[in-house]
Amino acid sequence: MYIAQTLGTTGLMTADKADKQCNYVCPGCQTPVTVKKGRLKQAHFAHTSLQKCQALAEGESAVHLLGKLAMVDFFESIGGRVVLEPWLPEIQQRPDLLVTFDNRQVAIEFQCAPISAERVQRPTAGFAKLGLDVVWVLGPTYQQRKLQQATLAKFARIRHETLQVALWRGKDGIQWREWWTVDGRTHVGQEDYSDPIRQLAKIQQQVVRRDRRIRQLQKQLYQQNRTVTGIPICCHIRQPLPGGLKTPHWILPRS
Repeated sequence: MYIAQTLGTTGLMTADKADKQCNYVCPGCQTPVTVKKGRLKQAHFAHTSLQKCQALAEGESAVHLLGKLAMVDFFESIGGRVVLEPWLPEIQQRPDLLVTFDNRQVAIEFQCAPISAERVQRPTAGFAKLGLDVVWVLGPTYQQRKLQQATLAKFARIRHETLQVALWRGKDGIQWREWWTVDGRTHVGQEDYSDPIRQLAKIQQQVVRRDRRIRQLQKQLYQQNRTVTGIPICCHIRQPLPGGLKTPHWILPRS
């Protein structure tokens, strides 16, 4: 936690400027917190007791703390008004950042450590109650490996008609990546969709291998003196669809 409340006041203090001789409390649960800082540690506040706190962000790494601070500079540089770690009492939550562009507010969650789908959905639903959009920005830990389908499902969102995830690139700010560039399981590429001939070749392979998902459709077409590989070029998808689908993408436009 980077921001705490000075005891007996409504004033907020950042950890790097906090005085160890002063008393501070958590803005969320109003219990005492202690400032931690030194030559080897990034300054932060920690709850004195280990009681459960809805606003708790204990154990966050220096990468996470420094990343949040860097994001403040990034969003301000592109015209946003930023509040770091604001406490939202209506939903008992604290986003890492709350960024305002004109009349639109966006909650930013900077994710560096593994997290369950439930722990992503809960705060997302809370922000939605306040009419806030939310963007989950993935830190370095997630960028060191290809993301799996379950991870994509947790953090991705539809943007410009494609499924994308947001990555924090340090001095380069936030970078949005389309799902096929980070999907580590299906190993698809955008070229798979821009070339209908390539799609036809894959269909032919599935027919030869007697793919059970194709056989029923092939049987129906055969009764009409047609074949799966005879699907017109104009019916093939030219834009990528979300990954992780068990049904071949070329079948979806038919349903």
